[in-house]
Amino acid sequence: GAAIFVDPRQMQATAVLNLGTPEQPGHADNISMLAAKKTAAYQSLLNMTSTHVKQAAVAEWLEDWVPHIACFDKAEKMVTPAATLAIRNLTIDTARKLQSTVEQLSSSHSSFESVRASSMSGAVPDLIYFTCEPYAGLNERQFVLRLSVLTSDSKPVLSLRIIKAEQHIEEMAEELAAKVADAIVPKNLPPIP
Repeated sequence: GAAIFVDPRQMQATAVLNLGTPEQPGHADNISMLAAKKTAAYQSLLNMTSTHVKQAAVAEWLEDWVPHIACFDKAEKMVTPAATLAIRNLTIDTARKLQSTVEQLSSSHSSFESVRASSMSGAVPDLIYFTCEPYAGLNERQFVLRLSVLTSDSKPVLSLRIIKAEQHIEEMAEELAAKVADAIVPKNLPPIP
């Protein structure tokens, strides 16, 4: 007759211990709540992926969290200090081509623009793996981040995005519900008829 409800966005679990069943409803007034606490590493990851950031901020973040990070360029593993140096030394190359043709009864115009981010210090990582325990008591998990360089401003701006972020949230909520269920359901008791 107990039920556990989890809010995956807030990572809060509410256990209604006397909900009952449709045949024998309970009073649903015996409630226990748990709000999972984010770890410092996971909070840092969320801060970096919540907005576009300057290249110096990404480089410093990589340096701060080296034990949790693995960088990759086209599936080749990179040494994290080399990846950090590449991000610190970004070069943005742009090329623009305009073509115009005018005839007596027609005209055509086309433009082509190419933008490429590179580094004189080596390859720029395109994927960053960040491994941490997201909430106190949950299992360690690996988050894969996609690095994008935005070149619309005068200075490069970087964007880190967690791949399949929604799936991670769903899986963490399921893990929290299972841990709460294990904690509140008495062991070795016969089932209630």
